[in-house]
Amino acid sequence: MIELRRWNDADLPLLERTVGDAAVMAHLGGAETPEKIRSRHEAYRDWSGDGGMMTIWIPTEKQAVGNIGFWESAWAGDDIFEAGWTVLPQFGRRGIATEAAREIIARVRELRKRRFLFAFPAVDNVASNRVCERAGFTNLGACEIEYPTDHLMHAHAWRVDLIWGKA
Repeated sequence: MIELRRWNDADLPLLERTVGDAAVMAHLGGAETPEKIRSRHEAYRDWSGDGGMMTIWIPTEKQAVGNIGFWESAWAGDDIFEAGWTVLPQFGRRGIATEAAREIIARVRELRKRRFLFAFPAVDNVASNRVCERAGFTNLGACEIEYPTDHLMHAHAWRVDLIWGKA
């Protein structure tokens, strides 16, 4: 059982342990600098409007184990929501990211603002691709996306239809 909590000042160390870790960020362009981490933390903390990043919290362990969020984006000419997540390696393979992704799908669906929620994990990121599949996304195939800025990443486009279901 997990809880998703709004990002706050206490979550900076979690961000340092995720996006600051080369192994965690191996599929996303490598570890971020301390300056980029601080900037990202402030953006997560100060997010307003729909979406934002949340801490994945395990109440029984009284511990933050990752983050997940969603934001407005565009894909193939459509306005969409996009989701992304990271989980600390020692908490991987326990279904935590899948449970968090399912919760995000439910929250985005309740907004009734966009038809689709997408996720774009790197093709070789087996764990995140499994999360997408298990959470109910449909794989639309491989594509090229820009992440990080000025870097093309070979990814799978995974989609959830927020109105009609899975496809």
